[in-house]
Amino acid sequence: MVNHVRTIVLNLQALQPGESAEFEEFIPRGYTTRRYTGALLNIQEALVPSTTSRSNKNAQLAALMQLAHSPDTVEYTLTPDTRYTYQLDAPTVVQARILGDLSRSSDIHRLHGRLQAIVGTGSGHALFSLNGVPSYMQDLRDLWVSGQDTGIKVAAAMLAFTLQSDRLYNAS
Repeated sequence: MVNHVRTIVLNLQALQPGESAEFEEFIPRGYTTRRYTGALLNIQEALVPSTTSRSNKNAQLAALMQLAHSPDTVEYTLTPDTRYTYQLDAPTVVQARILGDLSRSSDIHRLHGRLQAIVGTGSGHALFSLNGVPSYMQDLRDLWVSGQDTGIKVAAAMLAFTLQSDRLYNAS
């Protein structure tokens, strides 16, 4: 699926023809919203709060995708599908709005803290445990527990969330 990770984390259906939203990116027409419970719901809420507007969700995802395309995680971001249409180098005029909550180091640390409260600090959390998954789940677990940059840890949790979501919805 084009924009695979972005679409799963955003978890919104495509706009209807003629509709628009600020910072909107391509969402495949056949994508249907996924329903989460428990830890997956909490992780999705930490990444993209359901109470915020579609435009703000898009802005948050723009910042998260910047993290996901870092040298440490881009390989895992593009593994489900190498095709993406979103822009990684946003124009300066829009950058402050796009980066919004993640524009400052303290905001990234705050998001990491929310994820850490859900996932924990160790490698044993179910988010990083999956039988028969791509071998890179172990790599994501290692990024989460290592002394890596906080942004890399956020990206690792987001990518593990995507794998768990795909397992859940492809198995049903």
